[in-house]
Amino acid sequence: MGLLSNPKRNLERYFARHPNTKIIVIAGSFGRTSAIRALGQILGQAHVVTMGVNRNLEAEVPDIVLLDFNSVTNFPEITPDFTVITSIAEEGLESGEAKRYFDLANRSKQVLINRNDIPASCSQFLTNSNVTTYGDELPANYYFENLDANLYGQTGNFVNPEDQRIHVHVNLLGEHNLRPVTMAVAVAHFFEIPPEKIIAGVEGLQPLPGCMSTGRGPHNSIIVDDSADTSVLSTELSLRTIYTFDAPSRILITGKFNPSISIDKNLITEVLIIDPKAPPQPDHIFKVFATELDVLEYLATRLEPDGIVLLEYPLPDIMVSKTL
Repeated sequence: MGLLSNPKRNLERYFARHPNTKIIVIAGSFGRTSAIRALGQILGQAHVVTMGVNRNLEAEVPDIVLLDFNSVTNFPEITPDFTVITSIAEEGLESGEAKRYFDLANRSKQVLINRNDIPASCSQFLTNSNVTTYGDELPANYYFENLDANLYGQTGNFVNPEDQRIHVHVNLLGEHNLRPVTMAVAVAHFFEIPPEKIIAGVEGLQPLPGCMSTGRGPHNSIIVDDSADTSVLSTELSLRTIYTFDAPSRILITGKFNPSISIDKNLITEVLIIDPKAPPQPDHIFKVFATELDVLEYLATRLEPDGIVLLEYPLPDIMVSKTL
């Protein structure tokens, strides 16, 4: 996929020359990269899909162009065929970022909204009536019916508004990693992509490094690396995921600990904090370490077979010896 590098005039001329090319813009406070990746993988089973446009694409005109919201902020002449809003953070409401997303959505031909990660108050910004929602469950128009989950991923059905089901295994952990896939399946449905191609696209998705990627660590422990996104929301969703798996122990490793993160002390054995400036913690499950080496030395005495370690801090790759 080529990166968007043309100036405004070239971009507008490009779409004027190729009016049949569909434009999908992905906007949101977080989750845009996962959404773009899922769209490229699934739509790419039946169409030529690119991320942005450049002069090299003239030889093979793409059917679909994906644009990150930041790429089109200064291009008001573009009318997207789809605008996807993946999420709105509280700071996005305060800064006016949310309104800018919805201003773009309101002049799009179709809008897809994540029901789970967008506050209900954002409805005040939406005037476009061509809205489709996606999420974890009803009343979202598109959702995933989870039938089984393990450390290899999730098996279930993508359900559309006609109550049709596409049965598939998704090689990703966590509901927050599943939502972009549900969205991409919804867009594929709009493009009338056959179910077998949707299944091939979904099953081809693999976790990105640091996005709930799993492997075996020392003493046959299970390492779940979620260090690419250490926000409060992402950490809590990742914790919720590891809570669902049977394990003799569950250890969370983090950098500077945010006290607003909700920890279920009945399900977490220890929280290891790598922060030389952190004060001693009164609760026995919280332990503070000055360096990575200190925590690795401590872990050598704590890891056990099938015990789960959730990394919200990027420890050295030596932690993971093999994939599950």
